[in-house]
Amino acid sequence: MKAPLHILLAATVFATVPAMAQIPNAGFENWITVGSYQDPVQWTTINQMTTSQGAGLSCEKGTPGAVGSSYVKLTSLAMAGVGVIPGQLTAVDANGMTGFPYAARPEALNGMWKHAIQTGDAGFITVTLSKFNTTSQSDEAVGVGSISVAGTQAAWQAFSMSIIYVSPDVPDKAIIVIMSSAGAGIAGSTLSLDELSFGNFTGIDEPNALPELTVRPTLATDLLTVTTAIPMAELTILDLSGRTVKTMSTGQAQVEMHVSDLPVGRYLLGVRMADGRRNMRSFMKQ
Repeated sequence: MKAPLHILLAATVFATVPAMAQIPNAGFENWITVGSYQDPVQWTTINQMTTSQGAGLSCEKGTPGAVGSSYVKLTSLAMAGVGVIPGQLTAVDANGMTGFPYAARPEALNGMWKHAIQTGDAGFITVTLSKFNTTSQSDEAVGVGSISVAGTQAAWQAFSMSIIYVSPDVPDKAIIVIMSSAGAGIAGSTLSLDELSFGNFTGIDEPNALPELTVRPTLATDLLTVTTAIPMAELTILDLSGRTVKTMSTGQAQVEMHVSDLPVGRYLLGVRMADGRRNMRSFMKQ
């Protein structure tokens, strides 16, 4: 069995103790019954929406886990009148608010995954480490990271997603968002996860099968410059609830996308290539 998970709230960071908190329910051992389905404790899903519309479960409990008795499985579903809805999972604190207390600067988010991503689609994980600014009364990014995955991996496999730091500060909050598809995606894509943890980067990074994608700057004010190795067909910006807030059609391999009209916060950028493949990155709007 996996060790009990807890959230340690800390006000002081000791140099000799790198980790000041843990990811809540990181092994997906704890689940709560909500009506006709179960959700992982301290993670939000879109099961209420997908089940109420008759599309099924976008997030469900799988057994056995890579370690322990259970894991989480996300599935992209076709919803009548809406289209494809990616399975989505967001870590929350004990009060149900997005993100959880975290006060350290790890190299990476590590874990175990297996997946069956439909051809042309990609699963996605993003992490934002932030610190509350008492002057601006808003969260400001300290470190960001993202990783995409394509194809099929039937057995559990370790992954390690490096975190890039954009500030010397120690964060006070972490946000983890997981999606079974990049953007709208393709129905039937599945992404299963277990044993998440912050730690050292192991060198296992994004699969080479995904199309190259660069988004600059990571902290955007007015414009995003998006560059790929092949022409793009469509760009989609989503907020952390999965809602589409902006789209753009193109036939170029490099474009600039205006984001000055977006509220300050964290966003996901999904890109559909001209050949049908998809990838995703995250960015912070300042």
